[in-house]
Amino acid sequence: MKRVIILAIVVIFIIIVAIVLMRGFDNGGGSITLTPFSGDNSIASKYAIKDTPKFSPVGKVYVDGVIPFFIEEPSEDNNARALTDLPFAEELNNELLGLYNNYYNEIILFKDGVSYDDDKNDIIKNKMYRFNTNYNRYNNGSIISLVINLDYNTSGLRSNAWKEIFNIDVEKCKQLDLSDLFSSSAYKDRIISEINNQAKSKGFKLIEAEGITNIPDNQKFYIKDKKLVLYFENSAISKSEIEFVMPFEFNESLNKFSL
Repeated sequence: MKRVIILAIVVIFIIIVAIVLMRGFDNGGGSITLTPFSGDNSIASKYAIKDTPKFSPVGKVYVDGVIPFFIEEPSEDNNARALTDLPFAEELNNELLGLYNNYYNEIILFKDGVSYDDDKNDIIKNKMYRFNTNYNRYNNGSIISLVINLDYNTSGLRSNAWKEIFNIDVEKCKQLDLSDLFSSSAYKDRIISEINNQAKSKGFKLIEAEGITNIPDNQKFYIKDKKLVLYFENSAISKSEIEFVMPFEFNESLNKFSL
């Protein structure tokens, strides 16, 4: 009987140790994240990011979420790389953490039941009851795409969802614009044509009945599984958030798409 009890204790101990070890590589709690997908051997996957602490509760408002930021020193234990340009890393982290602070302050405003309407120049009563943030990380070549999802609901039960997106070349230590991904200057025309064709074939209703005619230089995008994804916020070109996946080939060694 004693042997059975001792064996059971040993088994339980092994299970607890295994759980602790597995959680050590989880995204939560500020732990370092290296390869978010199994089998990912890209350069970008070796660069580590950490999570900010979760938002503190604000009154009776449901608040939850994290914002990522880059580690500033390499981690020998996990062979995790840090960005080599420290001023760039600090600037990027400040921009990322600025999202956290800006929207947290917005929550405080909504907690008090008011929001400022610039168009009407007055105070409108409004009760926010839910705010959530989370993010996705995609590694492609030496490019990390961070897609930060933000959403809040007010008393009208209407969702206000949008994305803030950061595309970082970790080797060159720079944020990328859409133009950085193409060698040809014809990329805008090709993207516009592709978006209009997809919208027509899939029955998407765009605000402009004839389709879009331009995209801004700062157009939001991310790269997922070596595919370029164009993201448009609510009311940008349609009545809701919408994304289009481009059929371009990605050259991982050049970090470029071919048209």
